[in-house]
Amino acid sequence: MRRNVGSYLPMYSTAMGRACLASMPSAEQDFMMNAIRHKYDKDWLNIKSSLEQAFKDYEDFGYCFSFGDWQKEVNAVATAIMHPTEGLLTFNCGAPSFVLSCTKIEEDIAPRLMHMKYNIESSL
Repeated sequence: MRRNVGSYLPMYSTAMGRACLASMPSAEQDFMMNAIRHKYDKDWLNIKSSLEQAFKDYEDFGYCFSFGDWQKEVNAVATAIMHPTEGLLTFNCGAPSFVLSCTKIEEDIAPRLMHMKYNIESSL
């Protein structure tokens, strides 16, 4: 899947957006949550529920998932780091679900992503 540079995606439904939200300082997270709530008022209860799960996943495991939430047949996992000079950076791996099953992401890709994150953080 290729996205053009500058493409916009709903932050609440992508693994990268969820990891970004989950790792933000609380004041910024509150601001973004309010903006999402106002923009997607009709769907807010479902969105809030999915974000609460994403925040729990991030707290428990250090990453967030999107299993068909952004697009029905796309799965992804993402994490984030706070770079001392560049700010919040997010990293993800996603692909069509026939390439990356939920099990493959949970058992193989997510641990690799976390290993990469720890290597980057230790070199900062």
